[in-house]
Amino acid sequence: MNGKFNLASYMWLGCSLTLLLVLAGCEQPAPTKELTQAGLNRLAESLDVRYQVISNLDVDDCDPNIADGKCYLAEFRFQFSEDIDSSNWSLYFSHISPVQWSGGEDFKVEHLNGDLHRITPKDPIKAEQEYVLPIKSAFWSVSESDLMPNYFVVAPSLTPQIVSSTQEQIAQDSQLPYLPHHLGFEQEEQLRRSHNDQTKLASPEQNYLDNMRKFHSAPKLQPDPYRVIPKVVSKQFRGELDVSKGLRFDVDSPWKEAGSIILQQSGLLLLANGIPVNIQIDETQVLEPEAYVLNIDQQEIHIQAKTQSGAFYALMTLGYLYDENKNRLPIGQLSDQPAFPFRGLHLDVARNFHSKAMVLRLIKNMARFKLNKLHLHLADDEGWRLAIEGLPELTQIGGYRCYDPTEQQCLLPQLGSGPHRYSAVNGFYSRTDYIEILQSAKAHQIEVIPSLDMPGHARAAIVAMRARYQRLMDEEKPDEASKFLLDDENDLTEYHSVQFYSDNTINPCQESSYRFIDKVLDELIEMHQIADAPLQRYHIGADETAGAWKASPVCKAFLKQHGDEVKGAEHLSGYFIKRVAQMVADKGVLPGAWSDGAAEVMEAADTPRLQVNVWDTLFWGADDSANRFVNAEQSTVLSIPDVLYFDFPYQADPKEPGYYWASRATDSYKVFQFMPENLAGHAKIWTDRMGQQYEASQQVPLKPNQHIEGIQGQLWSETVRSDEMAEYLLYPRLVALAERAWHSPDWAESKDSSSWPDENYQSDLASDWYYFSESLASKALPLIERSSSHYRIPVPGAKIEAGELHMNSPLPGLILQYRLKNEEWKTYQFSFKVSGKIELRSLLPGVSRSSRIIIIEH
Repeated sequence: MNGKFNLASYMWLGCSLTLLLVLAGCEQPAPTKELTQAGLNRLAESLDVRYQVISNLDVDDCDPNIADGKCYLAEFRFQFSEDIDSSNWSLYFSHISPVQWSGGEDFKVEHLNGDLHRITPKDPIKAEQEYVLPIKSAFWSVSESDLMPNYFVVAPSLTPQIVSSTQEQIAQDSQLPYLPHHLGFEQEEQLRRSHNDQTKLASPEQNYLDNMRKFHSAPKLQPDPYRVIPKVVSKQFRGELDVSKGLRFDVDSPWKEAGSIILQQSGLLLLANGIPVNIQIDETQVLEPEAYVLNIDQQEIHIQAKTQSGAFYALMTLGYLYDENKNRLPIGQLSDQPAFPFRGLHLDVARNFHSKAMVLRLIKNMARFKLNKLHLHLADDEGWRLAIEGLPELTQIGGYRCYDPTEQQCLLPQLGSGPHRYSAVNGFYSRTDYIEILQSAKAHQIEVIPSLDMPGHARAAIVAMRARYQRLMDEEKPDEASKFLLDDENDLTEYHSVQFYSDNTINPCQESSYRFIDKVLDELIEMHQIADAPLQRYHIGADETAGAWKASPVCKAFLKQHGDEVKGAEHLSGYFIKRVAQMVADKGVLPGAWSDGAAEVMEAADTPRLQVNVWDTLFWGADDSANRFVNAEQSTVLSIPDVLYFDFPYQADPKEPGYYWASRATDSYKVFQFMPENLAGHAKIWTDRMGQQYEASQQVPLKPNQHIEGIQGQLWSETVRSDEMAEYLLYPRLVALAERAWHSPDWAESKDSSSWPDENYQSDLASDWYYFSESLASKALPLIERSSSHYRIPVPGAKIEAGELHMNSPLPGLILQYRLKNEEWKTYQFSFKVSGKIELRSLLPGVSRSSRIIIIEH
């Protein structure tokens, strides 16, 4: 054994039962029967699996070495439709927190690697008997999306089969996936993570209060038909222009086709005899690089900009100003420029793959709302998603998860991917696909920042290069085989990454690791050149590296030779990050890193300038962390999880999907309320992840005239198994992200007053939110609908007072509906007497799909 996980060594080798005869003359039992393929198929089809969290509170005998001794109690319930004489089969399943204890006498539970587990029966199975399997796992579970789908059964020499009762189903109302084997959350000990958890759980009543709070400080307001998202710096309108004859513009710009399509999606006609749109791009103009001036009069439309991107954004504003019902544009002048040069979105396609079509839709929507950086996370433990010429194993093995214990055909199943290679969560972008993405992004004024995470989060690459090694060794090409190896096969170090892998970290002590990185960088640069979109930034990742390599012979030899430069194994990660960052910089590309990895090298001599994504939480000192990097003149981008992680739930409701380690509720209002240049101020208006007040650190003051470069939203995809779910989590939060990245309102500025937040803040915020949310519902969401993208419609608020149902809307203009027992849906207009259970939902006018259905009872 080399200390690394090898699933093949755990495979059942057959079941030859040794019988002990206690008394002479006893009759020997019949031998255990083997499952046939038909029997395994029936087992997968008929096995009824149920899962329930029993309690997150006061669970005893947790592993003290994991999660500070915190764990939760859950249980599986299994029911079989027929006897199974064989115990020579197993049930595989994903469980995001490793099972550290299992009870009962019927099954054995093993954690294999990452989130993959195996349940094996100890004895033959009896039909119609309910088997209960209690388990304990680290931390807590308060969301239905913690549970993974696609459990599968395996027996020797048979084709694995997915257990039907664990497959996702789609809700007809919201079209959200749900898992029927999860029995839900109802009790206090299921809904709370600890006794200190003071989170306000979502309910119709809490929604009602929240909706009232968001709007109550605003004066009586009327909608602004020309409220653009993101908000413009200044505008003066004095009439309307009839554009029923369409528009025409002649400009030799790389974005002409892309801009035309977005204008047409807005409803504008582009015709040869239309109103002329004159575009003047002049680098000598006294404007900021992405600024523009837009003039509309009775004869023509005139755009002034310093750069191509400024002119493009003027067209985006023009499309948003268009009133399709009246076929009118406003007459007047508008000037605009962004608050931050970096306005980004991070999309994780590594954990679960997302299609090229979805990425192209995303690029169009980003452009419409003037976002300009797409951080594409292309590789992680669970997948490598970009074809690299000359290294086919990266995508042919690293791009797929299936049941292959040898991992010579694919990676181990993870994150509920199931046993089959054809699963929708598998796949990769060919060179042609990636170049098309780059070309589309360039046409929409968006820079693609590729990320192939390392040295941690690199299991897909490590396994693929190990398979390459085996293939070339079989071909008797040892020198070529070892050229790109990423691990030391004699490394006996025992460690677990944050995601519980024992073998996911590139070895920093061997030259083959750096040859691999150099090869990948050169291929990336070439693809960007072919796309005529030169690589400007490359993100190393450099975060969450576990305590690996301590027992690696290669690293022991390296440390002995380089002891003056690297003082011990704990400094190898910093050595790797600095060396790779320099490799990137030497190719004329700005290296990027997450803040924990960047912190390891920030003060080291000769470290190149970095793009640093700050992902500390606000309640754990993000204000100090951000200021520290800004003061060091790093390109500092806020990726604050409390508000900018879009894989977190919209509400503290178990049915809202997403992880929640930093925030259990991140809706569009919270993103809108974010103050990028007043991080410490959030301690006065927000709580920590347990719903408790916290104090901002404020130990590192910001130096004069220093600023962050921008902000970036993140969509990680551990729980996101489809394009539709990705879009549900992105929209409408992406629109609020764009608003905050482009426009910095007065109410968001840092205030030293001890009385802040005061009434002026509340009133200004409420007014700004009203105009934004009205435009979001009446204009932005219909435009997203036209792009064929999925999105979330927020649920309504409701209360029952004196026996009467009262409803309110989270956004102006939504249709609110209710349904009484055995009746049709009806539109809510005013309060009325009710009794029993009432179903509630919201709809966007003209759209058949609704919000999630929620229930209130009287």
